[in-house]
Amino acid sequence: MIRNILWELIFKLFLGGRIFYLPKYIPERLKSFYKSAPIPAIDILGIELDCSSSKFNTPFESDLCRFEDINNIEYKNICNNVFLMPVNYQRKQWEWIYIYYQLLKSEVISPGKKGLGFGVGKEPLAAIFASRGCQILATDAPTENSSGWINTDQHASNINSLVQQNILNIDEFRNLCKFKFLDMNQHYLIPEGYDFHWSSCVIEHLGGLSNIKSFLIESGKKLNPDGIAVHTTEFNLTSNENTYSEVDCYVFRRVDIDLLDKELKMNGLNMKKIIFNVGSHPYNYHIDTSSTKASTSDLHLRNLIGDFACTSMGIVIHKNKI
Repeated sequence: MIRNILWELIFKLFLGGRIFYLPKYIPERLKSFYKSAPIPAIDILGIELDCSSSKFNTPFESDLCRFEDINNIEYKNICNNVFLMPVNYQRKQWEWIYIYYQLLKSEVISPGKKGLGFGVGKEPLAAIFASRGCQILATDAPTENSSGWINTDQHASNINSLVQQNILNIDEFRNLCKFKFLDMNQHYLIPEGYDFHWSSCVIEHLGGLSNIKSFLIESGKKLNPDGIAVHTTEFNLTSNENTYSEVDCYVFRRVDIDLLDKELKMNGLNMKKIIFNVGSHPYNYHIDTSSTKASTSDLHLRNLIGDFACTSMGIVIHKNKI
């Protein structure tokens, strides 16, 4: 009884509606205390995932969002010196840095390279790539399909929506970056001739798993030979059987990733092997359950979508050389 009262006080006064979900390997004595929490526990290691410590001092040893990446000195340097923003513990920022890092590693962020961004909203990536001399086509969904994103100020309506004056002055940006509306489910509208593609938490909103896979395959085919696509999306940490599946959002399961890999190979595309390491730091087991929009000061590496604990993951696709 006393334990339950103490937990409720801690939860209300200090956690602000967030629950700290602990992994399987914690001592039994802590598990018994945790079971007194007013919200049922979610076993985020209910599927086969690696929770070992990092082996190398580099970011993105895993393709799942982790505290270890954000705490890495190279990650911090990219945030501070390339994106010109402070580090925060938000998975949206992790997605941007992941995309940049994977493209940088593939040596496509350089003068003269051409990049195509999907569902760019007001993210800084188009400006970042243009500042490196890339020729960019940034796209977003037609306005008639985007009321939700417009209402939350996450939709680009023209080139001015993408200007980041602290990264690149407006004249240089306009010279290197163009903007157009694009329905990602209309594959014939996707232009060819690009060295790299990217999207940040967009593909899950295409109307279901079938639409997502079709987009990844058909857009991947339009890359230049030896081109690369980097997409981030939602990943289900709770189950490999059930998932959140609605018209407006589909959350990937590990089994979906395995099947996607096979279908991409059948179409001349290769997916980087996904490393499913959730990390060993306690922050990786903190799930934000608040109903309010997370601020940049919050710890928001995991959250609930429906009844499922989710995080961000990265998918890297390469098109074969001729």
